[in-house]
Amino acid sequence: MSKLKVVIILIASLLLLSSCISNEVIPEQESNGQKIPTPVTQGKEMYKVKTPVKFNVARGSIINNIDNPLDINEIELGLMLLSMEHFSPENFYFQEGQYLNTETINKWLKRESSEQTEGFNPPIKGSENVEQALKQEEENPKIVSHILEQNYVDKDGKTKGISLAISLNSFYYFQVSDNNGLIHSGNVKVDNNNNGTNDVKIYGENIAENVVKRIRNNKKIPNVPILLTLYQEESRGSVVPGRFLSSTFIPEGKSGINDWDNIDKKYMELPSGDAEKIDRYSSESFKNFNVDIEKNFTNLNIKVLGKGLYIDKTLSELSVDIETAGLSHPQLIALIQYVGAEIQSQVIPNTVPIKVNISSVKEAEAVLTWDPASQEIKTHIYNK
Repeated sequence: MSKLKVVIILIASLLLLSSCISNEVIPEQESNGQKIPTPVTQGKEMYKVKTPVKFNVARGSIINNIDNPLDINEIELGLMLLSMEHFSPENFYFQEGQYLNTETINKWLKRESSEQTEGFNPPIKGSENVEQALKQEEENPKIVSHILEQNYVDKDGKTKGISLAISLNSFYYFQVSDNNGLIHSGNVKVDNNNNGTNDVKIYGENIAENVVKRIRNNKKIPNVPILLTLYQEESRGSVVPGRFLSSTFIPEGKSGINDWDNIDKKYMELPSGDAEKIDRYSSESFKNFNVDIEKNFTNLNIKVLGKGLYIDKTLSELSVDIETAGLSHPQLIALIQYVGAEIQSQVIPNTVPIKVNISSVKEAEAVLTWDPASQEIKTHIYNK
């Protein structure tokens, strides 16, 4: 692996969006006469952002409402990628949500009651003591955790499309205070009846039409096409994000939902029992990689985590995180060369794009990327 090329990888984190309602094509953005490259994610060229940039009117709400940062990243990026099917990046710009503010979203996330008639979460009875209150929370978990809005605008900044993601809990974490001010905590799996049906998804679909009607009844929100999606979060400590469950498209002027399209896209930990059920080869290959790297670097106390992106039950991307307690520069070079050789020799499945992050004591050391099309590994070592 002495032929590995060390290159500087520019990582762009601002992602963008658009719509297929107009034939007008967005001109390429330029800075000082030079074209600005458009970020590419999961093989798709992302949206350009309309400037001046406008922040989401519910800015900060998503951090308060969704516990796992992986879920936050996935729901934001995933909604953009799904929007491309309806709002073309060639014709429209992306803009953060400008209509559903924090106050509105918080009202919708409340439990339904005589005082909170707009609440989408299940009602709950009053309780006389902490034990009853904890039981009520456990038996009636909140399901809707957040509603994410994204807008798609033309060159003049006029909204031409809206995308929404209704985020749903897999696990509900709750707290109850007693008369002395002490906090009692608990958590429960939302869908725990093992009846073979995703009750979380059904709940989301049941409230979705009311979400659309409220938007249509709000005269401040343009009457434009709406892409509505359902997203199910993972647990707080999960090493992989949740997934989009389904989507529906509501044309301009309509408020009813005719049908839903299922989305079969999910991240899975490798190796794992879930991954082995649908992709035994990749799961076994990753087990072999773990054994090989531990055997050849016994003194580094290495931890390896694989995350596979499965679309229609087929592996389409692979991310590998390698953590150690500490690395000297020669050890880092040796590790880079070894991982590269494992990729090229197909110990790690190399028919899909691969990204390998190497870190020590939570500090980034290097990143390797594998492009199956060019059969090339690119490596960047971070300067200290």
